[in-house]
Amino acid sequence: MAQEIIRLDLGGVNAYLIKNNECFALVDTGGSLILDKKNINGRKDLIDSLLFKNGVTRDNLKIIILTHGDCDHSGNASYISHKYNAPIALNKHDGKLVNNPAINDILGNSKYESFGLRLVFAIMHKKILKIVEKVQSSFISFVPDIFLEEGDDLGKYGFDASVIFTPGHTAGSVSILTGDGDLMCGDTFGNNKKPDIAMNAEDFTMMRKSIQKIMKLNIKMVYPGHGEPFEFSEFKSR
Repeated sequence: MAQEIIRLDLGGVNAYLIKNNECFALVDTGGSLILDKKNINGRKDLIDSLLFKNGVTRDNLKIIILTHGDCDHSGNASYISHKYNAPIALNKHDGKLVNNPAINDILGNSKYESFGLRLVFAIMHKKILKIVEKVQSSFISFVPDIFLEEGDDLGKYGFDASVIFTPGHTAGSVSILTGDGDLMCGDTFGNNKKPDIAMNAEDFTMMRKSIQKIMKLNIKMVYPGHGEPFEFSEFKSR
């Protein structure tokens, strides 16, 4: 059976399974979103049920890959790692986001190019800060077992895919590119209304350099951290 990408829709954020020969790699784990507001929802029960539904077990989950360290992507990593006995992989530059992150670390990529979004963030700063404090207090810290680098081959875990270093949204953002041209990009791209670059970033200049790098690759489908997967031809660079 050919390698398969399975989207796990966690309500506002995505995780993905790479399935090959009845073995799985999990890309991102879900977690709490700032948009959860008062009812902080870690999505642990939801991803648990989706993993079970898709046949994931302690014997066939080979690796947990985090595209970056934001809480909404890494929040369940420690739990899933212990339950399924699978190693966690992350780029070293995002280590501070998963090992006892400070408030300023969590808010590090809360920068927006849109004036409207900057204004909304400024107006709601106090409310957002309270939500982030709740997210921080509920986050289970961990130290990654594997530090991902540019060009790492996932063949050793049984998957036809490699790591692309794509910093910008966070300092340690990575994307996973399969041999079939499927790109799991974390928050470098999003598809909330249409395929676009992430609306927030730690460094937009660096993110655009990463996108220029991605544009040169043989990509067919993009699997974003937020929104529906899309054909790469739908993305209009700007």
